[in-house]
Amino acid sequence: MSKVSKELSDIISFSHQLIGNVTLDRSPYNLYEPINYILSLKGKNIRSILAMISFRMMSQSSSEDINNLMTAIELFHNFTLVHDDLMDNAQVRRGKDTINYKWSGNQAVLSGDVLLIESYSFLLKLQSPNSLVVIKIFNQTAAKICEGQQLDLDLQEQRVITLDDYFHMIDLKTSELITFSLLAPFKLFSDKNINTDTIRKIGYSLGRLFQIQDDYLDLYGDMKKVGKLVGGDIIEQKKTFLYTLALDRCSSNTKEKLINSYHLSFSNSNQEYSDFIQNKLLLVSSIYDSLGIKQLVEDKIDILGRSIVDLISHLDVPNHSKNSLREFITFILHRDL
Repeated sequence: MSKVSKELSDIISFSHQLIGNVTLDRSPYNLYEPINYILSLKGKNIRSILAMISFRMMSQSSSEDINNLMTAIELFHNFTLVHDDLMDNAQVRRGKDTINYKWSGNQAVLSGDVLLIESYSFLLKLQSPNSLVVIKIFNQTAAKICEGQQLDLDLQEQRVITLDDYFHMIDLKTSELITFSLLAPFKLFSDKNINTDTIRKIGYSLGRLFQIQDDYLDLYGDMKKVGKLVGGDIIEQKKTFLYTLALDRCSSNTKEKLINSYHLSFSNSNQEYSDFIQNKLLLVSSIYDSLGIKQLVEDKIDILGRSIVDLISHLDVPNHSKNSLREFITFILHRDL
């Protein structure tokens, strides 16, 4: 944590310790082993960290409610990841085998279901008079995330999509939980609504930034740092910001070539699958390179980051209490880029 302040380092360390202590010591063993396995893989805990940062804007004291809220958020997030991996046929998560690959698809369904149920068990521990309000917002958030996931699946079946299509899907699938993570502490510990609109704007912008980063790192990141197979989105024909931006920028001839290359499917028994994958990634990457997509995406990430920092300045809280959020945005901006 040498690259961040002590205050932010303490928040990050607390989140990792809190979530790292979550284990489900129950039977049957075959149900709970995969769940404890995925929780042991130590994610970035970005959403729970944001919740604590948001809480610290209002209070420097400790609270069992914020601990339970952070845990609920991370358990729910892991539920979405387990089911996402199953739907994407993903084999690697956080540098290790996914549950669907290590065990089975059926096991991934059950594991995800239990994680979802457990997230609600922590929400039900909340003691604040505003707990019911937060749980209602969580329900709305969960439904919107499922809507976003469905749109993601639908878009995989479409060869051409617009940037508006992409952002609508991302706002639901990714931004909603990030927005909830920032908003819920304010709802839980304050009766004032003065920061609600600004927090929602920050959450949606941060969700877009984070998803565009993920899309970028899927192709241009280091597998050892990212924890996923490089180029997996292209292999699975997922409609990423890179692909959508390329469609928006290229000529009609190049667009046809990109669409056909992106949607190639393995069918040649005379070709090794690994060779097919390598050739497909090369075809798509070469088109991206010709359009300068890598730099355009980096520019978009930078613009989003600066707009978020500007939004933070408009929060109606003491200026010094905004420092950790500003610093964390900078920290996220430079993750493995």
